[in-house]
Amino acid sequence: IMKNPNVLILGGTGFIGRQLVQYVVKNKLYGTLRIVDKKIPQLAYMSSLEQSYYKEANVEFVTADLTISEHLEKRVFKSLNGSEELEKNFNIIINLASETRYGMSENRYITNKTIMENIITYAKKQENLFKVVELSTAQVYKPTSKAKDESAKIAPWTNLAKYKYEAEELLKDSGLPIVILRPSLVYGPGDRQSLSPRIVCASTYTVTKKKMKCLWTGKLALHTVHVFDVVRAIWYTAIHPKLTNTIFNLSDPSRFTQQKMNNILEEIFGITTGYFGMIISALAKKKIDAAAETANETHMEPWIKMRTESKITHTPLTPHIENEMLHPNPMAVDGSAIEKQTKFKYKYREVTADLVRKQIEYFQNLNLFPTKESEFFADLSVFKEESLTSVPKNVMDTINEYLTLLLDENEDASEAGVAKIVAKELLDAENNSKLKIKLKEFGLNYDRKFAPNYKNPSVQVRVQKNKRYQIGFEQTLQKGIGYKVWIAPKDDVNDALPRPISLMLSEDKCFLTGVGNL
Repeated sequence: IMKNPNVLILGGTGFIGRQLVQYVVKNKLYGTLRIVDKKIPQLAYMSSLEQSYYKEANVEFVTADLTISEHLEKRVFKSLNGSEELEKNFNIIINLASETRYGMSENRYITNKTIMENIITYAKKQENLFKVVELSTAQVYKPTSKAKDESAKIAPWTNLAKYKYEAEELLKDSGLPIVILRPSLVYGPGDRQSLSPRIVCASTYTVTKKKMKCLWTGKLALHTVHVFDVVRAIWYTAIHPKLTNTIFNLSDPSRFTQQKMNNILEEIFGITTGYFGMIISALAKKKIDAAAETANETHMEPWIKMRTESKITHTPLTPHIENEMLHPNPMAVDGSAIEKQTKFKYKYREVTADLVRKQIEYFQNLNLFPTKESEFFADLSVFKEESLTSVPKNVMDTINEYLTLLLDENEDASEAGVAKIVAKELLDAENNSKLKIKLKEFGLNYDRKFAPNYKNPSVQVRVQKNKRYQIGFEQTLQKGIGYKVWIAPKDDVNDALPRPISLMLSEDKCFLTGVGNL
């Protein structure tokens, strides 16, 4: 594995570029590092800490337009020692430079090919080139609901993907040592194109107080990969000696969907979401321009109000959605090959509310997203400590009923009784008088074993509350106030500790949201 290489990062101040620079510099993975972009760090909506990485020892930032051949010769590939000679000792070239915004003219995307042609020309002049890594897109695959692996049919469904794929083909034919990476929707701190438009749109419903309705269905695939995993994969494949002339998809194993995203948005913003239905969605598909215009008008006015009240004068974030992103094209990507064929592992294996909050906080810290949480955001996200006397009587009654049912020697009767006081999500889909098999084996049976160790009637020793809690998906979705109540063991049991019982209070009805905690 190559150590202390001379590294050239093209497109180094964008969303992924800044995270890659930070990763390489913080971990001291380079000998010399040259970063190239049209936009300087000071104008790229970066924090002062992020900007500092571009000023480290043996790190150089160069402003250049990669479509201009002269810029490559005089700036990008100028000698690392400061002379006027052409640099021929870059070991690793990573290309993140391309037009990534949607809805641009086709001529803007053609530049992706021009950039690649120029890169190839000068990469071939390098005398110790180890690897060229190209970051492409999984939009090159035919959009079907089945997750596509690297052998799937190529049928780009955006102009961006069309010219990204043509750039790939140029690189494949170049004879250079290459790796091509095709990520799904890349999210995380700095994301503007993947999840952020949905986040911004959802935030406007905290102002309008209306229900956020989406086209199509909750099953629409929105497969994702976190930017931190993307930069790790870029570097891993760049320095690995055996990974040459290879293509990998990058996508976490969670199989993220529109409904899962909506659930997170509901949790963060305290809004309700739903769908227009297939009839209206089908009509919108025929008149996609009008649908996009209506959606953008709906969201823009409250977004401007939020920005004004938070004194945000400039921000790259917008609720504006381009027409081509409203089509029902599934982003369904199988990113497992890189884990199966190498030692690389995804660290961020699914999108969570906490990760989306961190994405929002990144922009809030730069004053690019409203921060008036008392006005725009509900207090929903976490369980907070509550007094022992705050627990409603029916919550304690449900706990005591559960403990009593656990002590029933008749296993079937015990399960049937518990099934009446648990959330829908915990029930067997075909028989609502039974729990899901794994919940019974590894949850209910576990609690039945240890229930004799706990006081009944129960005595709470700690309480946490979540004002807006939800569990389940679609038909099993339930919302209410969540509780975690720690109950005390019997005084004569020395090896038992207080354990939490998880419940939800919804419309004066209380039910368990989990089993197996005793």
